[in-house]
Amino acid sequence: MLIASVVFGSAILVAPHAGARTNAVASHVTNLGVASHPAVEPGAVSATVSILTSFSNYTILPSTLALHIVVTGSSIAHNTSLWVVVTDELTGAYCTTGSLNQTVTGGFTYYNLSLDPVSMGGHAFTNCPFIESDPVVFNATVFTLNNTTGTPVSATDFTTASTHLVYQALGVTLLIPSNAVGAGNITLVATYIAQYVTGVRILVDSVGGSNLLYNASLQWPSSSSPAIGNWFESAAGLYPYHLTITTAYGSFTKNGNISVLAPGGGTVYSNTSTWQNASIFPGLTGAVSGTILLVVGLILGMIVALVVGRSLMRPASVPPAQQWQAGATPAANTCTVCGKSFGTPEELKDHAKSEHGMT
Repeated sequence: MLIASVVFGSAILVAPHAGARTNAVASHVTNLGVASHPAVEPGAVSATVSILTSFSNYTILPSTLALHIVVTGSSIAHNTSLWVVVTDELTGAYCTTGSLNQTVTGGFTYYNLSLDPVSMGGHAFTNCPFIESDPVVFNATVFTLNNTTGTPVSATDFTTASTHLVYQALGVTLLIPSNAVGAGNITLVATYIAQYVTGVRILVDSVGGSNLLYNASLQWPSSSSPAIGNWFESAAGLYPYHLTITTAYGSFTKNGNISVLAPGGGTVYSNTSTWQNASIFPGLTGAVSGTILLVVGLILGMIVALVVGRSLMRPASVPPAQQWQAGATPAANTCTVCGKSFGTPEELKDHAKSEHGMT
């Protein structure tokens, strides 16, 4: 028994070489069985092809599609080619094709088609937008040539198998909280990548894991709307949790711990925004406030100038006439220096001598 591996490219299967691989993507797989119909041409030339892989309802990539060719009345080495076409089983849309448009390697009758997410992406996603939810059909066809005349045998041999392709390995993560959280109302949000999801559930146990404290679904209702769980816990501690995602093709559980801090413990960050009017007068811009201050300053300046001006305009007091000033006519017995009056000339004379040094 000879076996060759076939590479499934973006659109073409390369001629098989020993050890070669095929790229394709698998999601959920359904086994529809194998149908083999020999193509017979006058001249005893016939061919059959069979898909040997028995698919389950859901196939996780990477996987392998095994094929078997039988040719009668002609040479496999020179007259046979193999094609594999992938279509959406529900819509009938063409997804991608693999082929051996060269002659099949002489003597090889068994071929393995390697299926992985890389080769089953690209064109397959573009041509079949529902390939991640609809089952796909693998259709294998073998062509032969009349070994005598060299003309192709018009009849072909078809084998069909169906499966749902699974592109992503199961995984789920507790997105919120990602770090220690304070006691009180605690928000829980999960993130996951999977197909055919039937449930996402979180269980939170008491410290030590002896009792179940919280049980809720965290399955997103849509790809843009996360499910939010609200768990209230007043006591500090390390609380074990079990986050499980369930799909049509299996389940996966992520275990971890939620660290709850005592009230007032840990570091709390608060983002606040404060707006303050830079103007002296609330509600007014800086330009308007400046104009008001300028007008007030002008008014105050005018008032000060008026007061100072009036004080400068007062008449100066006239000092008493001195004895050396011409035209002075002092009263009788009055001191011409200080203006004091006396009853007799003698008193005035004594005053002038003693007070002003006059003789």
